[in-house]
This record gives sequence, C-alpha cells and structure tokens, in this order.
Amino acid sequence: MIDRNDLLTALNNIAPESIQESWDNCGLQIDVGRQAYNKILVCLEITRDVINEAIEKGAEIIVTHHPLYFRETKNVLRGKIPGDYTIDLIKHDIAVYSSHTCFDKVNGGNNTELCRMLGLENVEKMYEGPGENDYVGYMGIIPDVWSVNELAVRVKDALGLDDGEVRYTGDMYSFIMKIAVCTGSGADLLMLAKSYGCDALVTGDVKYHDAQTAKELGIALIDAGHYGTEIQFAENMAEKLRSQIGMQAEVVVSDTNINPFSII
Repeated sequence: MIDRNDLLTALNNIAPESIQESWDNCGLQIDVGRQAYNKILVCLEITRDVINEAIEKGAEIIVTHHPLYFRETKNVLRGKIPGDYTIDLIKHDIAVYSSHTCFDKVNGGNNTELCRMLGLENVEKMYEGPGENDYVGYMGIIPDVWSVNELAVRVKDALGLDDGEVRYTGDMYSFIMKIAVCTGSGADLLMLAKSYGCDALVTGDVKYHDAQTAKELGIALIDAGHYGTEIQFAENMAEKLRSQIGMQAEVVVSDTNINPFSII
C-alpha cells in the first residue's frame, strides 16, 4: 500500500505538473479521501468501459493521460459527460490523476518515447518561446535517409497500427532526414517545425487545411491519429511508476480498447 502523498510525489517525479501547458489541467482531479492505495490503473483516457474495468479490478485510483476535466465544468449532471463518470467514480471511491502535457514534454514521456521508437538521433526540444518550459514537440535526425513513404510505414510499424491508420502529405519518394514529433494533436507546430528545418512532422488529428498548408510549405505531415500516437502512454507510464514505487502498490495497465474509430 502506498501513501497518497508518496504516490503524488512519484507522479511528479516522473512528470512535474509545473511544466504543463498553461491551458492544461494536470494533477489530482478526483480525491475521494483515501490516504493510501493498493492498486493503480493506468490508461490513456477515462471512458465508461475504463471505469467498469477499474471497479472490476479493484483499482482505487486511475492515472490517465487525458484529463477528465479539461474544459471548464460548471455542473455535474447524470446523463452528461463527465457528469456520469464523476458520479460513478466517487460512488465507488475511485480517485483520478491526470498526467497530460507534462508527460508529453518530459524526457522519457510520449514525445521522446516516439522518437526512440523511430530510432531518431540527436533528439532536441522545439522551443516556441524564450522560457525553459516553452516547448512541447521534439525533433531528431534519422540514422539513414528515408523517403516520406518509408517514414509513414515506420511510424505505423513502431506504433503497431493497422493498414489505413496512417496517412501523409507530400511526395512519397522525396527524401527526409530531420523529423519533428508531437504526439496527440500537434499540427499547429507545423510552422515551428519548418522554421527548425524539419523535413517532416509526425503527429495526429490533422485537419484538411493543415494538410494543405504542409503540402504548400514542402514539409511532409504524417498523421498517425491522436489515439495512435499516444497508444504507448499507459505501458510507458506504468513502467515508470513501478520503478518509482516498487512493490508498495500494484500498477495495472488498462486493457480496455478506447479507440473510437474503426478502419474499413
């Protein structure tokens, strides 16, 4: 059993809440008053099925990547989300902690993990401003020259995605060397990646006009989906959490498939 404050300290050792983006909502989101935890469930996002899984497995706290409360919540109502989730979580004495952009940004988190999975070298932060925490995305050099098509295939294989889950812009035969990475939704970093001399940006949630802009700028855009680029969060966070807390509590990776999309 791990003390509540010790768990919060461990989570902040992994990804300090202090480096989250200004618009984000990381940290403890539901505290039901427990002073210690025996079982921790780690997931990408809270859904009805994830809550049921936590109840069935006896988890007392859920550590999630996506915040349960992201936008301003003015009321908690049955028949609404996150109202339904909130009521059921509190009813079953389950706490919730979110490690969102702080985990995206930290070394060893989502972005650098994807860089590692792709075999990128000389990985660096892409700064958006003068502050030491004014960054989210990373960039790196590939060990060999790849075509845009080869990069797309490598992204698909590295993330274990199915055919049709990765799309890209640009000439499939053009060669690239420097790659920017922003898991989740990072198409807004397109101009920044271009300014850093990147030949491609790997991200998710790409909109039509983002793709058109990338095509005109001559930078390849690899869209592996929001879920696809962050699918590695739960295993990654669980591994780091086990390293931090040892045998004090059981850390369980959610096996619920939360991907809302089906591929035809």
